[in-house]
Amino acid sequence: MSVSILGSRSVTLPDGWTKESSVSILGSRSVTLPDGWTKESSVSILGSAKVGARASTPGPDAKLSAFSLFGSTRVVVPVGARVTLRGFSLLGSKTLKVTPGDGPAISITGNSILGSTSVVQSGS
Repeated sequence: MSVSILGSRSVTLPDGWTKESSVSILGSRSVTLPDGWTKESSVSILGSAKVGARASTPGPDAKLSAFSLFGSTRVVVPVGARVTLRGFSLLGSKTLKVTPGDGPAISITGNSILGSTSVVQSGS
């Protein structure tokens, strides 16, 4: 687990990691996922998180879970990724701006309370 409290942090995860949790409290966090990732999670409380999945190839059955409380999570996926976005938003928003193609399948669960989850493709 990687935590950022009252500040900013950028992390690139090493190859071979299959599960990582990222937490941002009162700050911002940027995480770049490694090749072959399968299960990742991100929590933002009064902060923001950017999860970069664009430069990596996810493993089979790739799943990302994101939770925001008074914060935001932005997930950047590769062009052509087949993304499924589900979850809930209470007084917040969920946005999916991806043109599906023949890329990797990624399942994202985005939950937020007074926050947002947005999924965009590279170059957006």
